[in-house]
Amino acid sequence: MPRHSKGPRLWRRQARRKNGRLVAAPVWIIKDGKKHISTGCTAGPTDRHPPKKAEEALARYIAEKYQPSREKRTVHDIDIADVLSIYYEDTRDRQSSPKRFTSRILRLNEFFGGKPLGELNTKLCKDSNLQPDRYERPALTIELQAPPQAAAGCGSATVPTPLTMWPAIRQCRVAAGA
Repeated sequence: MPRHSKGPRLWRRQARRKNGRLVAAPVWIIKDGKKHISTGCTAGPTDRHPPKKAEEALARYIAEKYQPSREKRTVHDIDIADVLSIYYEDTRDRQSSPKRFTSRILRLNEFFGGKPLGELNTKLCKDSNLQPDRYERPALTIELQAPPQAAAGCGSATVPTPLTMWPAIRQCRVAAGA
């Protein structure tokens, strides 16, 4: 019976020698099944734990490897982080300021990530605005719309659901006019 994969992880590859000569220094690599991906971090002779840079490389690798499903599912099975990820992938090239767009998506994911789309409502969006002032208010006011029958729990929604920022724009206009 074949072994189950342990998933991507950091592994300390020993120094490699040939005829007593050092061919490759010990390094930290990402081991994913039969694939070995370099982290760019060398390992000292007594290192037992990977350096922070290697852990960050592993986190980037896992994030790049994950692709959310775009199949039809109920709104209670769809994670808001998946919706944000799909929206980001589909629209980042059209943004006038990709850097600001990326930071907004990351901030939205900090609050909404991990919650199912079925829990999204006005109260949750308003709660996101109660976060510390380091967040931009418009970036946290978001309206995700699913078909009404899906929100009632009797249907399914297709990911990606529309993501609109009109409430955020309205909020800016009201604040500026006051």
